[in-house]
Amino acid sequence: MLGRLAVFAGGWTLDAAERICTAVGPLAASALDGLHALLDKQMVQSLPGSDGEPRFTMLETIREYALERLTERGESVAAQRAHAAYFRDLAEHTEPLLHGPEQIAWLDRLDEEHANLRVALAWLLSVGDVSGALQLAVALAHFWYVRGHFGEGHAWLIRALQAVAQMPRDEPATPTARHASLSHRRAWLPRTSRWCAETSSPRAINSRQLSPIFAHVAPPWAATSTCAGSCTRRSFACSRPKAC
Repeated sequence: MLGRLAVFAGGWTLDAAERICTAVGPLAASALDGLHALLDKQMVQSLPGSDGEPRFTMLETIREYALERLTERGESVAAQRAHAAYFRDLAEHTEPLLHGPEQIAWLDRLDEEHANLRVALAWLLSVGDVSGALQLAVALAHFWYVRGHFGEGHAWLIRALQAVAQMPRDEPATPTARHASLSHRRAWLPRTSRWCAETSSPRAINSRQLSPIFAHVAPPWAATSTCAGSCTRRSFACSRPKAC
């Protein structure tokens, strides 16, 4: 169990431990019993979370050793996949709650899990799961915006869009339809659009590829691909539609 817990960065909750450890394979004991055993051996530590529920951590030296053992057992990919899926689900569940009366509590929860969210994004991109990476990055956009992580949020979104641009031409660059309802994320469009204008990628990102993500984020002119001159290959980049 220690090896499976090593995929976490910056700590984890009991719920996360149960979901990820059992997704990899059956445990000899329950996740709770396993954590108690590790606490008794001082392999992990417990501290209160922002919601009062306990969070668990381990020393980095122990984590490095545990990750090596996880790889030796051939469980590394399964554990990382389960970790990424859990935190993508958490971000998507949390996203609408960031606009309600419990906004601060959920922002604090995402702050606590920020290291895990970064690890999940990096892994999804490393294995070519472009759709999963976009889902997670877009679900986190409001959190990044409210908590002032402008540079980091922009960097992750750009990395996800670069991954779209590098996909084979015959592979659909279409994430899930959920992205089409993210109308409040207008703040991110100018920066991503600017990258589209400057990219030298052989597969330029165009409105057909980005419309599932930005269908309701972009202003009306952004979805057109009829701009004159240099705008024809970068329809999301035109900042002066009237001039075109």
